[in-house]
Amino acid sequence: MNFKSLVFAAAVALGMATAPAFAAPINGSIGLTGTYTRVGGTDLSDNTGFTFPSAFALTGSGDLSLGAVPPVPATILDLTFSPFGPVAGFITVPVALGTLTFDLNSVTIGSRTSTDLTLDGTGTIHLPGFDATAGSWNLTANSRGSSFVFSTALTSVPEPATLALMGAGLAGLALRRRSKAAV
Repeated sequence: MNFKSLVFAAAVALGMATAPAFAAPINGSIGLTGTYTRVGGTDLSDNTGFTFPSAFALTGSGDLSLGAVPPVPATILDLTFSPFGPVAGFITVPVALGTLTFDLNSVTIGSRTSTDLTLDGTGTIHLPGFDATAGSWNLTANSRGSSFVFSTALTSVPEPATLALMGAGLAGLALRRRSKAAV
């Protein structure tokens, strides 16, 4: 093995040894329901927020499958959507793989009448052993109660370590081909 090959092999080994380990993104969905108390206004057409005295997970799929028979108690923090500010730990619910938390980053009003209100939002889902994953959230409130649908984004982005390893492999192949051509 010549000096260039030895240096290259050492650099690749060092890069692999110091590369951080990456977990997988979260995939799946979870459905919650519960009761709400309107904050502000006279009905759903002009309220500015909600409190959630009770919330339960009823369904879960993929990485968000429920670990117990539904309904599974969940926690949803108070929400002021007009004006809106991000809410860390907005939803917390135990699932089969650990405790899921969802940080709410944005909210938009979908539709609104005196008896019905739909909110849509985005944020970040956290689950131990997984990468923080972009997710979406939807709340439908009506004069009879409220229901929630929560699902993760299903975008696939290559990890930096994977790209670096692939680049190192291609560079190694190029060097090997070059050294064979010189012989």
